[in-house]
Amino acid sequence: MNRCKRSFLVVFSALVIVVTLCSTALGYEPIVPTSYEGTVKNKSGAPVQKTGTIRVLIDEKAYTESTMSGGKYSATFEGEISVLNKSVVFLVVVDGKEYQTQTEPSEVKYQPGAMEQVNIIVDIPADSTSGTGTSGGGASTSQIPAAPTAQPPAGSYDKSVVVSLYLTGGGTIYYTTDQSDPKTSSTADKYTGAITINNDITIKAVSVKNNCYSPVSVFSYKINLVPTVIPPTSLVDIDNHWAAETIREMVYKGIVAGYPDGTFRPENTINRAECAAILSRALGLPAGDTGMLSGFADKDTIPVWAQNAIAAALGEDLIKGYPEAGGNTTFQPLKPITRTELAAILSRTLTQEVTVEEGNSLVFTDQAQIPLWARQAVDIASQADIVAGYPDGSFKPSKVVTRAEATVMVERLLERI
Repeated sequence: MNRCKRSFLVVFSALVIVVTLCSTALGYEPIVPTSYEGTVKNKSGAPVQKTGTIRVLIDEKAYTESTMSGGKYSATFEGEISVLNKSVVFLVVVDGKEYQTQTEPSEVKYQPGAMEQVNIIVDIPADSTSGTGTSGGGASTSQIPAAPTAQPPAGSYDKSVVVSLYLTGGGTIYYTTDQSDPKTSSTADKYTGAITINNDITIKAVSVKNNCYSPVSVFSYKINLVPTVIPPTSLVDIDNHWAAETIREMVYKGIVAGYPDGTFRPENTINRAECAAILSRALGLPAGDTGMLSGFADKDTIPVWAQNAIAAALGEDLIKGYPEAGGNTTFQPLKPITRTELAAILSRTLTQEVTVEEGNSLVFTDQAQIPLWARQAVDIASQADIVAGYPDGSFKPSKVVTRAEATVMVERLLERI
């Protein structure tokens, strides 16, 4: 290791120690990036010249993918406290096939902030011009688990559907509903039971067994059930709900709506498109120019009924997109909105409409889980009593918002502007 790299490691390690000590003093443990780098060689000791991918897994969950080129790789990622000291597995992917590996050192344990030299040994031909990389062994086609299937099948439905995922041959299923890759996405969920679908959505699912992934299955569902304004007294599923009075008032004002079958479905989650539509109606915003949506890489996934409302909210700088790798921006209209995101939107709206006086900041028991970019917004929204915490003192920043919760939060916003 050269002198410059040694100096960098010393400085970085000192920084990690300082951050850890400061964060511990504040009552929480930080998650700082972990880095592995090293060589990739075959069992004869020759560098693997094929270009491929290195997957880093802990507890069969992939935390990152990095490029392998010229017999070398470098991978940086952020893990979770729950996997502290657990074994790290490295997979080599070449020509679409996964290969088991050995490492030097023989066992690697996850530590936040670690910068380790981990050399990888894989049973794959080193010659980049020979074959497809399968003749040397590794993960044969029979070792790759079967991809998940879904019932009912993907398609268009006139009512909500309950989707179950299946696989043959054993293993674990991970899935996403935000268009991300379930092999590597931080939003991937472990499949534990049927998924109720009330809105247009795409499920991407993958099975994993013995640290090998199946191909990704994609299931797209279209639900042709659009909310429509019906008399609030006709809603059949809110009589005993805690937010019934607010829901009826907001339906009466035309800000939120029930469904043609007379339900409001208060406990269904609400997505970003629906949230933008409710907020635009609540503020009386004129229809926006849909040309504003052209900058989003996923503009074609934005429902037609929500396009003017989303454009209006964008024009007022109330809602934003997501920056993606490669300089693209996505809107992700069907992504369920979290308490953190909605608090940020409502706080932004509040500060644009009225002067907000600073008060005593509220400190939640899970304050450390609120992203840094959103802490001021959550503080403003909670001080204004637009967004409340839970009886146990927590905020639950990653919890998705229900239709009832969103209705109540928007109603509280209107009371304060």
